[in-house]
Amino acid sequence: MSAPAIAGAPILLVRGAIEGADAAGNRRFDLEALQAMPQTAFKTATPWNKTPVTYSGVAVGTFLSSLKAKGSRVRLIALNDYAVVADIEDLASNGAILAIAKDGAPLPIADKGPIFVVFPFDRDSKLRSDSFYLYAVWQLCQIDVL
Repeated sequence: MSAPAIAGAPILLVRGAIEGADAAGNRRFDLEALQAMPQTAFKTATPWNKTPVTYSGVAVGTFLSSLKAKGSRVRLIALNDYAVVADIEDLASNGAILAIAKDGAPLPIADKGPIFVVFPFDRDSKLRSDSFYLYAVWQLCQIDVL
């Protein structure tokens, strides 16, 4: 599927120690809900896009604060079941965003969407390392607050 997510269809599941969860401890977000949050944008090259592009979306720190997340780590899970555990502070303090657009257009699944955890790699050389590339989860569909 290469079309962007349809508004109203959930594209992100968040579980764990968060506020506003349902009886099962889950919150679901559609594209419109993520677009309605404060947006951050930056232009950067990535190992997957050599030419700098502008990514925009919700800063990870802002997103988790809005949920009043009570954990110190998160498990980021992609549509293909790739998963990685990261310290929230590492993500937030290094500018990670839940990118939902690239150069102003929604990210399709075929191009790392609908959500891509991306850092401003050009801002700091320490971000251009395997330890941060591992956190750059594309096709993000679930966040577990640990």
